[in-house]
Amino acid sequence: MANFVKINEKNIVIDSIVIPDEVKNGQEYISNLKLEGRWIETFDNNFAGIGDYYNESIERFEKIIDYSLESNLTYTSEDDE
Repeated sequence: MANFVKINEKNIVIDSIVIPDEVKNGQEYISNLKLEGRWIETFDNNFAGIGDYYNESIERFEKIIDYSLESNLTYTSEDDE
């Protein structure tokens, strides 16, 4: 199976699809499904998920870490052990 992800205009992954093994051309398969947008194949060594960033200059997906979410964490005394 092949995995493709859809990226938006900011190169953020917003959707994904798994292509069956018997399909030879994933882009053509996606086109035949009438799925619009920019779809990029993702591999085990560079697997992408929803919310990841596609860095075109190096043709790799990068995880985005939102440190602002850290303010929502609650620490307990057990965390210090």
